[in-house]
Amino acid sequence: MRFARAALIAAALAAAAAQAQEPALRLESLAERIAKLHAQVGQGVLAERSKRALPEAVREFDGALKSASARATTAEARESYLLLRLLWQDLRPWTLKPPTRDNAKRISDRVEEVTWVAAKGARMTVNPGRKGTAVLENVSGYPALTGVRDGFKEELKKLCPACKLTVVDISLADLGAGKLQETVLSAVRREQADYVFWDNGAFAAGIESKMQAAGLGDVKIGGLSPQPESVKALKAGTQSAWMGIGFQYVGWASMDLAFRHLQDVPLTTNNAIQPTQLLTKDNVKEGTWEYPADGLEQFKKLWQLQ
Repeated sequence: MRFARAALIAAALAAAAAQAQEPALRLESLAERIAKLHAQVGQGVLAERSKRALPEAVREFDGALKSASARATTAEARESYLLLRLLWQDLRPWTLKPPTRDNAKRISDRVEEVTWVAAKGARMTVNPGRKGTAVLENVSGYPALTGVRDGFKEELKKLCPACKLTVVDISLADLGAGKLQETVLSAVRREQADYVFWDNGAFAAGIESKMQAAGLGDVKIGGLSPQPESVKALKAGTQSAWMGIGFQYVGWASMDLAFRHLQDVPLTTNNAIQPTQLLTKDNVKEGTWEYPADGLEQFKKLWQLQ
């Protein structure tokens, strides 16, 4: 579960690096979000919030599909989006039906088809000739972070085949010796990278000033789990994109599973419930990212605690 979640988060961040604001690139993640929201309503996880967000996500998919279809310039791309429209016409009514076990199965099967065709269309329509070089720092000694590496590599290869990615594997010994940033900056300089990404924001503390001093001020910075320093830099426009991750919420959800087990009540699937958000200058707020802000209060209500 940890590896799959980390891979999904990294994939979203890689999509951001490959111009995730393009409508064609947003369709795949929107379809997955719709399926997730529908499942959360059925499981009673953030049910009210998910009920409100679901029709909004459906409308957003409608608009993104229309925009992406209009940008298809080749016969193959137009054919791909014609197929996607047909699949969406089949899926859309099911997303707005009350969640049941049967509905969930139907939605899951259809979303898988939709995301595959959406990804295919994106490869054909969004700057197919773009190139770039990125360095990804990865402390593989922490098993959960290998999912970041694998998910990032897979998604970047899919969205930007001509892009070059260098993974800098940091050992726990080098991490402990304080050599992480020095090793990463050497790789950025050697590869003449356009981007550098961090698998944990804590490892990037103070990196912006060091990159400026090293003559690497034009390299775009991003990563996962931003610290307040990174959030501030995003707001100032000196860093590019970070993926906010709700670690506290995962702790509460884990407690919820334990309580359910002790009370001998049905367990939730605990599938992809970790809150995440792609943060850019356009949507970031100051402070530490931790959402939903009232997550603990929601769980207290669920647990019938005063």
